[in-house]
Amino acid sequence: MKHVQLVLITMLLFMFGYFMVLIIPSSPVESSPPVTPNEQLLIHDSAVKQQVPSIRAAAEPLSNKQPSLDIKNIPMQSNAKPSVKPYVPPIQATPSNADYTGDLNDHHAYQQFHNDQEKALKLAYITATKSKVKRLETLIERGKHEGVTEQQLTFAREKIAGLNAMANKLKVELNLPSQ
Repeated sequence: MKHVQLVLITMLLFMFGYFMVLIIPSSPVESSPPVTPNEQLLIHDSAVKQQVPSIRAAAEPLSNKQPSLDIKNIPMQSNAKPSVKPYVPPIQATPSNADYTGDLNDHHAYQQFHNDQEKALKLAYITATKSKVKRLETLIERGKHEGVTEQQLTFAREKIAGLNAMANKLKVELNLPSQ
């Protein structure tokens, strides 16, 4: 069975290659005689000159057209310069307090460290859920006033329900009181 599949795949690839050769016309470069390096530079320069229009040729059509943007209505400052602050990455890596500093041979201590990390992560999720739910509820109210579809509002409500369900599940796991 595998042998038949390999033969079929090989035949398909061969047919694909054959049709690609038929479809793609042969370029004139393939049929021309070999070119010396000096001739190759000349051919390249002439090809670039043919493909790249001059600045005057590029500017001529623009001078005949009217601009589509009304510049008079845009307030401009005389000394306005675009203020773009480049991103500068930190030079030193920020120290992480989450590294385990205990004895690696002590399995129970490492397990306790891992459990503490999980607890901190779950508490952070519960805390973040509160602000996220408030934000989504605000967006739902705004969406009602702006005419957002009922499908999108339902999706947002389902998202809120999912966030609350996960937060409640984590509270149960951490033995925290549910609200």
